[in-house]
Amino acid sequence: MLLVSLIISRLSRGKPRGIYIPLRLKSDEELKEAYQLKNEVTYFYEHATVGTALEKLNTLIQWFLNARSQNFRIFAKTLMKWKKEIINSFIVLKQEYYIDAATGEEKLQEKKMTNAIIENKNAIIKCVKKNANGYTNWERFRNRIMYVLDPKATYSLYPIQNESNAASPCS
Repeated sequence: MLLVSLIISRLSRGKPRGIYIPLRLKSDEELKEAYQLKNEVTYFYEHATVGTALEKLNTLIQWFLNARSQNFRIFAKTLMKWKKEIINSFIVLKQEYYIDAATGEEKLQEKKMTNAIIENKNAIIKCVKKNANGYTNWERFRNRIMYVLDPKATYSLYPIQNESNAASPCS
């Protein structure tokens, strides 16, 4: 979908979003199809529930399989490969009410299952590795990662042993 987003962003480069899109979509059928498929994916993620996700996802996969561009067929295979995980992402873990700042209305917000926190931590670790230009000492690398992920924690370069486990210097 990165390809579709890139195409759409280039359609309206330097212009108010949406003004020239209909004109440009008329000139290229493949671009029109890409725009429609992008809108279908957006609609799917905004409106599907755990009960309707399988049916809607299967329909979405068929649309991508029947698309003209080979890139969309590849994307359909990716959707098929990750179907179970995509459907599980619609599981609602918690519902919260909040007040919309713009309208002052009470609204319901559903918290869904996501791996965003883990992905963020993995990205942070990759940044530390990249910026370090290679650690030769595993303990220092581990301590740096632990510190970056939780700055409030303290870590010793050498683990402190319990007195019961430590050998006495006199023995």
